[in-house]
Amino acid sequence: MKAEESFPIQPLSLEDFPKLDFDVYIRIADKFILYFRRGEFVDEARLDRLIQKKLKQLFLAKSYEAKYRQGLSAHLDEILKKSFEPDLPLLLQAHNVLYSLTFDIMRAPSDPFLFQIFRKGVEAYIEMLPKVKKALKAVLSIKNYGR
Repeated sequence: MKAEESFPIQPLSLEDFPKLDFDVYIRIADKFILYFRRGEFVDEARLDRLIQKKLKQLFLAKSYEAKYRQGLSAHLDEILKKSFEPDLPLLLQAHNVLYSLTFDIMRAPSDPFLFQIFRKGVEAYIEMLPKVKKALKAVLSIKNYGR
C-alpha cells in the first residue's frame, strides 16, 4: 500500500470495536505493515501496546474508508443502546469514538455523514455524563482558567 492510497485513523477508535471489515496497518519508515487482519476482532493487548508507545495513527486502504465509518457508526449505536444505564467504561467507549470522529471531521469537514454521527454521539454523551457520578465529579472538578 502506498501513502496516497491510505486513510489514517486514531488507534483509540478501534477499542472495543466489533469484528473488523478491513485490514489495519501501522506505518514504519514509509512502509505499511499489516497489524490487524480483516475478519478479526481487535486484540486489546496489541492495541494497548500501540497506545502506550504513543502511536498516533493507524492506516486503512482508502477503499475501506466507508466501511470504517459505517463500523464506527454501528459501534456508537451499540454504545447508545446501553446508555440507559451507563457506567464509566461505557462512557469511556463513547468518548473514544467521539475523539476519533473529531479527527475524521478535521480531515473531511464537509462530510455530512460524519457530522450526523458526531452530533448523535455528543447528544447521547451529554445525557450519559450526569448519570455516571465518578465522571461527573471529574468534570466538575476541572478549574475554569478563563476567569
